[in-house]
Amino acid sequence: MLYIHFTDIVGARGIRESSELWACSFVTGVYAAWAGGLHSEGVQLTKLGRAATRKVAVVFETDVRPDVKYPEEVIWHADKIPVRVVKTIFGERAVREYLLSREEFYKLHPEAEDSFESMDIE
Repeated sequence: MLYIHFTDIVGARGIRESSELWACSFVTGVYAAWAGGLHSEGVQLTKLGRAATRKVAVVFETDVRPDVKYPEEVIWHADKIPVRVVKTIFGERAVREYLLSREEFYKLHPEAEDSFESMDIE
């Protein structure tokens, strides 16, 4: 599965050079969106933690399964996870190419609508 982490250019460079995605400096855990997940600007593009902006997207794969999967994000309860960077692109492009609008997402995943429960991790 592909995942997307929104960050700034400095964070993207650090992820690429270390082949690791680090825990958020603001809340506990490693966070990313998942390809085919729900686009939620307030979650994915909000300025939190060490990144100056969220205008860069690191598209990556990992062999580590997320602990939690929500429509708009996945969470690993870890300090860091190993990643294979597929590409680094502008955040807006990642939203268009990898994430779904509310209408598109809930059409594919009606069971997730109005639920605050974690989704099954496939």
